[in-house]
Amino acid sequence: MIAEASPDARLSRTVGKVPSPIVTRGRAEPGSYEGSLGALDFSSAASWLTRVKRLKRWMYVGIATDTHYVGLAVVRLGYAANAFAFAFDKAKKTMVMDEKLILPLPAVEVADTTGPGARAAFAFRGKSITLARVAGRDAFELTTRLPGLHLDAELSAEGAPSAISAVASTEGGLFTTTEKRLLLTTRGDARIAGERVSLDGGLAGYDFTAGFMPRHTHWKWAFLLGKVDGVPFGMNLVEGFVKEAECAAWFDGRLWPLSEGDIRFTQKDGPWDVRTQAGEIDLRFDPGGAHEDNTNLGIVRARFLQPVGLYRGSVRLGRRTLELRDMLGVTEDQSVVW
Repeated sequence: MIAEASPDARLSRTVGKVPSPIVTRGRAEPGSYEGSLGALDFSSAASWLTRVKRLKRWMYVGIATDTHYVGLAVVRLGYAANAFAFAFDKAKKTMVMDEKLILPLPAVEVADTTGPGARAAFAFRGKSITLARVAGRDAFELTTRLPGLHLDAELSAEGAPSAISAVASTEGGLFTTTEKRLLLTTRGDARIAGERVSLDGGLAGYDFTAGFMPRHTHWKWAFLLGKVDGVPFGMNLVEGFVKEAECAAWFDGRLWPLSEGDIRFTQKDGPWDVRTQAGEIDLRFDPGGAHEDNTNLGIVRARFLQPVGLYRGSVRLGRRTLELRDMLGVTEDQSVVW
């Protein structure tokens, strides 16, 4: 449902246009930008050893249909690599597949762009994920071959609202970048836990992140995709790390910057309160399952929890208040020393 808010309702913050190029002589200006990052070049930003230790890249994709949510990621660190994929059945309110892989570096590729030449992929022991930019188009082809998830899809951003991109300073005079874009339209088919699922008419979004992460990095995240009275809606919120610079909603053909997230939970299988510090967002998230990873290798330690489930509540965008019901998405709590 969409309602008119009072005339004095607080408007969303504004963002600038992405500088071109965004990385100049190994540096990038911190800020929040509308549009894609473009091609990144980290070669002059730090020494080879620093790039090995601290440069991280990943591509996360979420797809929501009327019946399922699929989340997957390909992650390449300077010294290690991994990937995961999971699927959630909305009617059953449960995870129906969940796969995580530790991979050899040569098997994994994550390009430094979402533009022409973009690619995030791995192939190892008969399992694979490939996301590649379609030549000459603002679209991606996605294929997966995993136990419980065979997927062939096109994710088209043609006609979708702009991405939000952010640059943040990190320790040692370095920086990290992230680009989030939602409301890509999907076309294709998937076989999820043996069930054929059409992806036609679904919605997708991605998180492309590349940069020099702090030794200890922690954030909470909220991400959702769906429709309000038939109009596509998406949201990306983060609490901590990059903060409000990457927080936004996508609705009615435009990007709506938001204030920093205020994301709280007490137990991983219990409800989450998802709000913003300026009050534009007031949502409850009820998980139906979770992808998680707890790793302790001494110098590398990670606690990663990504529940998947349903959102409901209100969103204020300028003068309009949207009421969300049973909208698919995820939350995340991550704390990593890497």
